[in-house]
Amino acid sequence: MRVYRIQSSRLFLRFSLFIVISVVILAPLILPFTKPGKAWTYDLDVHAFRMAAFHQAVLEGNIPPKWSTQLVYGWGSPVFLFNWTLPYWMGEPFLFAGWSVVDAQKAVIIISVIFSYIAMFVFLWYWQGFWPAMAGAVIYEWALFRIYLLFTGGSLGVLAAFMFWPLPFLGVLYVKRNKMISFLFISIGMAFTMLSHQVMFLMIQPLFWLFVVLILRKDKTVNRLPFLFISYLTGLGLTAYFWLPAFVERNFLHMDITQTLVSKNFLDLQTIFHQPGITFRSLPSLQYWYWSTGWNLYAVAIIALLFIIRIALMSKKKTSESRMVFIIVLFTAFFFVGQFFMTLGSKFFWTYIPLLSMFQYPVRFQALSLFSASVVASYVITRFRTNAWIIALGIIAGTIFLNAMAIPSDRPRVMVPDDYYKESNSTADMMGEYLPARASIEHFFDTSNRFERHPIARIIDGKGNIETMVKRSNDVSFTVQADSPLSVVINQFYFPGWKIEADSVSVPYESYGYGEMRARLPKGSYTVRAQFTDTPVRRVGKIITIITSMMMFYAVYKIRTIKT
Repeated sequence: MRVYRIQSSRLFLRFSLFIVISVVILAPLILPFTKPGKAWTYDLDVHAFRMAAFHQAVLEGNIPPKWSTQLVYGWGSPVFLFNWTLPYWMGEPFLFAGWSVVDAQKAVIIISVIFSYIAMFVFLWYWQGFWPAMAGAVIYEWALFRIYLLFTGGSLGVLAAFMFWPLPFLGVLYVKRNKMISFLFISIGMAFTMLSHQVMFLMIQPLFWLFVVLILRKDKTVNRLPFLFISYLTGLGLTAYFWLPAFVERNFLHMDITQTLVSKNFLDLQTIFHQPGITFRSLPSLQYWYWSTGWNLYAVAIIALLFIIRIALMSKKKTSESRMVFIIVLFTAFFFVGQFFMTLGSKFFWTYIPLLSMFQYPVRFQALSLFSASVVASYVITRFRTNAWIIALGIIAGTIFLNAMAIPSDRPRVMVPDDYYKESNSTADMMGEYLPARASIEHFFDTSNRFERHPIARIIDGKGNIETMVKRSNDVSFTVQADSPLSVVINQFYFPGWKIEADSVSVPYESYGYGEMRARLPKGSYTVRAQFTDTPVRRVGKIITIITSMMMFYAVYKIRTIKT
């Protein structure tokens, strides 16, 4: 009983210490988002337009949202079919509670900061111990790339994905202890990473599977590989409604435009090794400074290399320590892989590996480097054994001191009403990558008349009248009195999935003008409805998701009955 009380007391002390230190660590990153108004970032406005449109679709019962008739100046967009949506789902409770779009966005950012920190801490604590986990979680949260995303980039998807990256790795470690929890960590972690950001999902795959191989080799548990693979496939199945049509139907978009971004966005070494507030470089604007890696990440990677070399030279047999070195070598290697793929030296791979073109910006590999460095840092601290807490506090203090200088001190704020975002005076993307292939990129990015609002439908050929026009998130309707055969242009982009009916009879349509739909009607009176529906591949994706969900509940039930 006395031993139990001592253990409980230690656990309570550790938990209290974790809370106190975590509040101090996270406060500087969170408090700026509690202030009223919106501070400028690259992507935040785009996401605000999407979040407002997403919420409108949910209000109208279009779940999951596929099309929005209000985006792209009212011409509509299929962005929710092809781009991640989990951050918008995270914002829904706040929007339903009456919060503004800006405040809902800030809530999503705060949640991503807190839960990514907790997820990394729990993963490293289970694997390496309390103090190594504290230091690793701080590096994960305070990396320059994370600060860039929070205060300059504004990518809600990448920020959300950081919450789920540690979960599959924790699931692999947990498989020996509890299969049900392992199954949930891997399947849900992979599923939510996919729904947070497809690029982040792809980026972590090589590291994850090599980690699986090394862990299984270390514990001689190769027989668990099928279980881990099924857990992984479950995560893919849960999100098939999203990734399957997004992959198959991406040729219907101007997605190829993003491939041109790569060659223009390689980082030079001066940028990579820049430490804000210490080194100096002449740049046109401040935001590029946050593309640098940070001296703290290079410090832990170099120290880890020194430990690895020392162990390799001294160890002549396969001890548990030497086996652990293989795993740390893996994470250290991926730290440098991430750095390499941001430089011009990797251009060959970007040119001849088509999958890399989907990453768009080489700087995104900073995410892989900082994740790897967080794990490596926790290992470095374990090497100091009894002095681990001192080294951990030193790394925590040094990381925050160095990188705090990258946080903008004076960010102008503006109050933006929700009506602005509901009007959707935006293309809903940065360069037209989510515009339908039939749409004119030049018109929607280079001409001032793109802001002109058109009626839902208009007659361009023949005589007649259009009345009672109604527009919802994924359908439009109106009545037509055709005094002669006529052509009606519906002001929504031509895209697979639209179904146009006149008095419940299907009407053929074609692309017209800047990408709208044109339908021809004979003389008479009609009630016309255009509705965005599922294509066969979208239906297949939904069926896979439903079946996987049912099987997952059954599997969890069965796993609970199996001794681990």
